[in-house]
Amino acid sequence: MMIEKTKIAGTSVTLRGRFLFLTGLGLAGSASETWRLVILGLRAHPYLFVLLPAAIIYGVRGIARRENEVWRNWLTFVIAFSVSHVVGPWDLGQVVKLTTFLATVAATAVLARTDQDVKAGMIGLFLGVALLAAKGFDDVAAEGARLGVGINPFGNMGNKNLLSMYTAPAVFGAGALLMTSRLRRVESVLLFGAGALMVAATFGSANRSGWLTMAVIPILLVRDVRRSWRLVPFLLISIVAVNTALRQFDLMPVVDQRLILSREGYSSDEVRGDIYIQGAKIFLESPLLGTFIPRLDGELGTRLLADGMASIGPHSVIVLLLAGGGLVVAMPFALTLRSMWMLSIKDAPASASWGWILRRLLILWVVRGLFSDEVLYAPAFAILMGLLVGRLGADENGCVSGTRVAGVSGAQVPSRDEVRTPGRLGHTPHLVGCAELLPTSPPGHISLPASDASAGLDASRVLDGIGIIGPPRPFP
Repeated sequence: MMIEKTKIAGTSVTLRGRFLFLTGLGLAGSASETWRLVILGLRAHPYLFVLLPAAIIYGVRGIARRENEVWRNWLTFVIAFSVSHVVGPWDLGQVVKLTTFLATVAATAVLARTDQDVKAGMIGLFLGVALLAAKGFDDVAAEGARLGVGINPFGNMGNKNLLSMYTAPAVFGAGALLMTSRLRRVESVLLFGAGALMVAATFGSANRSGWLTMAVIPILLVRDVRRSWRLVPFLLISIVAVNTALRQFDLMPVVDQRLILSREGYSSDEVRGDIYIQGAKIFLESPLLGTFIPRLDGELGTRLLADGMASIGPHSVIVLLLAGGGLVVAMPFALTLRSMWMLSIKDAPASASWGWILRRLLILWVVRGLFSDEVLYAPAFAILMGLLVGRLGADENGCVSGTRVAGVSGAQVPSRDEVRTPGRLGHTPHLVGCAELLPTSPPGHISLPASDASAGLDASRVLDGIGIIGPPRPFP
């Protein structure tokens, strides 16, 4: 076993935090065909080539000690979702994308340990999505805005509706940090600038569900009256940025067209309502298994005959899971949400703010999912979710439950049992770091950094006096 040094109060960014920063920043490459390698016919997100190796290096086995119920429910949901695809036509893409979402959440949680590491990952996320939004504006400047289309940095890889699935969690996360954290001036400037750019790009995308999501975010960010004033500058700057960007890039006609269609009645609104109605009927006809997910589009197309199309997508996570997968798929999803919600209300003062952010993020995820089933595969949501779940799985010192390591200075070296019961023989243990099983560690090997200034200990004197405080136990 090897001791990985962790700053006692989480006052500095560790190497894990740097990996998390690069992971978030890597989202900027999601809009580039050059950066997205094709694997098994699917385009892989660039951030995966940073995140997954880093998580493996730090020990994937560490995930087994964390939030067991969360991961058990997530895995059950992915398995049920995959089994629902057994009855063809087999859609490997959906299964791989959902599995990638889970892998992103889990791998991010492995790395997210201290407050500063989580903040580093969130700032990387904001900058990555802001760069993606900037690419959208650059494309409009180069090619001109097309009526009814608006900003779409993904080109042929996705439609304009995809942008808000990146900007929504990033803007929410930026606002949440402003509401809950004391930030340095440079961090505040980055959050204000990146947030305003992402809000402007979302409104310039002419995606009405994205507009609605942006309108919901300020409501979710209101925690109490005393702190609500922090949102005012953010909202004012965002409003100015939206107005300036829409006029500067000649996007006002695109927005006006969407508003006119919304007032006069939009065919897609009627179809969306019909999808919910037919989805409910399908679920009632087959509540246990649904139609099986690959058959749902064809079944909805047959029932709705919208514009003569042979198939039509569910456009909602609720319809996809209930009508497509039945209770066999929908129940594990509901249990996954419940387990993350319960984790967010754990009784730990140090994690109170992170728990509050996670609860609001889950609400935002579900709200966005009411208008698109693609939210199940959105990497920005996965990264932010993993950061919060991982931090909530560690204690106030950044240690996973059962891995806190202590040393006692002095000539008399206590036994491991004595370290477990501080004060029994007059010894006072000092927290040194977190124990982590690594593939390169010899069996039973324990080591310390050469010195530990933060704990005031001489490693050479306490090396044999290191013990794990308390028996390992998973969080509920």
